[in-house]
Amino acid sequence: MKEFVYHVSEEEKIPLVINKILSSPEDQFVIFSKDKKQIMNLFEYCKKYHIPYAHLYSENANLAFKNYNEKKSKVFFISDDLLEKKTFFIPSTNQIIHFDIPSHPLIYQKRNQLIKNIHPIRLIHIYCIPNEIQDLKAIEVYFEKKISLGKVLQKDLKLPPIEYAKKSTKKSITKKVSKRQPQTIHPKETPKQEVQESLWSKIKSWFKKLWNKPKKDL
Repeated sequence: MKEFVYHVSEEEKIPLVINKILSSPEDQFVIFSKDKKQIMNLFEYCKKYHIPYAHLYSENANLAFKNYNEKKSKVFFISDDLLEKKTFFIPSTNQIIHFDIPSHPLIYQKRNQLIKNIHPIRLIHIYCIPNEIQDLKAIEVYFEKKISLGKVLQKDLKLPPIEYAKKSTKKSITKKVSKRQPQTIHPKETPKQEVQESLWSKIKSWFKKLWNKPKKDL
């Protein structure tokens, strides 16, 4: 499991999230946030950029899990209030985004433990604004680890054009291309009918020669 922290401003978080999702067309994401309102705000950006998403804020939670598990949804949104209210888990995902840093290290642990991947989660991204640095240090001290610093590219701090988003979120259909077997060239065979016709022609020719042969004088 690779964890990276990105030191950013509040305004830079949404462009980073959208660019990260669109640049990973084959991956699914789980996005955590302290604030349910912030999650709702992200819904609007997903709609704008044609990113299918799932959440547990509606009555039909079973459909949300079904769509995500069947890869019909690319993103699953979860806010911290749901960690206490509901008992659930996500069976698999490729990347986790912590849109903000929780106020206690155990909440950070609970977020990550909701993912029950058979294999380790590929990437965990943590967005840290200046007033969350102390919460980040608390996580590092509590778990006795140093979280690697992630690289922020300038191009990812701006929202991408909608046209790019439409192309990136289209379902890619992989066509199975069968390997062509090398063509075996066989000697040209004479059809049976042609053989029969050729034989009959020879017989006719022989009879013609026989009848046309001049008779010897007696």
